[in-house]
Amino acid sequence: MIKDKGHALGLDLAIDHLSFESPGTFQLEGSGRSGLFVDPVEKLVVVMFVPSIYSWVPESILGTKQIIWSSLM
Repeated sequence: MIKDKGHALGLDLAIDHLSFESPGTFQLEGSGRSGLFVDPVEKLVVVMFVPSIYSWVPESILGTKQIIWSSLM
C-alpha cells in the first residue's frame, strides 16, 4: 500500500522519512513517463520526459527516483 503524500499548491510534498527523497522535496508527475522533482536539501533538480503512448507508468518513475536518490546516500 502506498501512503498518501502531502500536497503543496498541486505538487506532491515529501513529508516523512519513508520516501526516497528528502523531507521537503516537491514533485509533479505527468502522463506516461514524465516528472519534475526538486529536492532543496540535496540541491537536486530532476526532470524526466520520455515519450509514451501509455498513461502513468509507476515503475518508470519510482524505479528512476530510487536509483537517483540511493546514489546520494
